[in-house]
Amino acid sequence: MRNLVAASRRASSLVGKRWIEARDQAVKLIRQGYPLIAIVGRAGCGKTHLMLNLYDELKEYVRVYVDTTFLEDRLLGTIMSSIATSHTVTNLVRAAKCPRGDATCKRLRDLLASGIQNLADYAERWPTSFLRDLMHLTRLRNYRGLIIFLDEGAISSDDPQIQQFVRSLHAFRNLTAEIENLHVVFSILPDVIEYIAKVDAPLVDVIRTAMIILPDYVDVEDIQELAKAYPAKQECLQRLIENYEMLPPLTVRQAICLLQECENPTICGVEEAEVRIE
Repeated sequence: MRNLVAASRRASSLVGKRWIEARDQAVKLIRQGYPLIAIVGRAGCGKTHLMLNLYDELKEYVRVYVDTTFLEDRLLGTIMSSIATSHTVTNLVRAAKCPRGDATCKRLRDLLASGIQNLADYAERWPTSFLRDLMHLTRLRNYRGLIIFLDEGAISSDDPQIQQFVRSLHAFRNLTAEIENLHVVFSILPDVIEYIAKVDAPLVDVIRTAMIILPDYVDVEDIQELAKAYPAKQECLQRLIENYEMLPPLTVRQAICLLQECENPTICGVEEAEVRIE
């Protein structure tokens, strides 16, 4: 169901006044130079979609999106290895016109030419050096900066890899202090923020300086806007609007799903007993 909202082909479509305001706030923070931007909200509230919309919006930057749910771990080296093999980075390296004597540019070109795995291995073993090299190419191509989008670093405060994620966030925080025009935008659950506050209070203090909090649930106006942007059955829209006050609170993801599957709410993560839309 996550792909109903967070499909890259839908990235340019962002609806709902509160979500558009959140997007505009995030864009402003990035362009003002804030290095760490946290997109905070419960599961299904539209964090991933907002990040993809930001990715689509900020074309003056080199942008790399990493869905960490597909990674073996959340270590900095693993994250950077994934970045190294992304189409964005490999295309950036291939297109680089290295000035004479530019050892950094040549190193990345030679690594990729010898096989993408060699570039990935370099990024994993020396993630800080790789990131500095990548920023060097970003400047050569006259981009405004580099934005790394990290999605789902920890699925809950009980995630066994949460400590790795916290260490990686702390490493990115240190790197953004050293490397100009490097930004890290990451999605995070409220309970994960609370966990970080217990184990790394200084990091949370930094996170809170640029934190975008998304609404937990949609209202009637949001549902109407979602029906315009996503495939919706007219009868489902009508039922949702007419029975809104009797429904349980709905996340963006659940609302989009119910607009298509109102006769089978359980596949939308809503119990049949909770949804009686007739």
